[in-house]
Amino acid sequence: MPDHEIDSVLQFCHSFALSGHLGIQRTTRKLLDCGFYWPTIFKDAWKICSTCE
Repeated sequence: MPDHEIDSVLQFCHSFALSGHLGIQRTTRKLLDCGFYWPTIFKDAWKICSTCE
């Protein structure tokens, strides 16, 4: 996945309208279930979830 698309995909999966704001594990699981993977997926999911209000 191109680096410039990672933040958009993370935000979408974390804030998915039907799910509310998901935690780190559920966000990562949603990304993996949708077929997304990149080497820093877990670190990136932690970063976006830990800054969520």
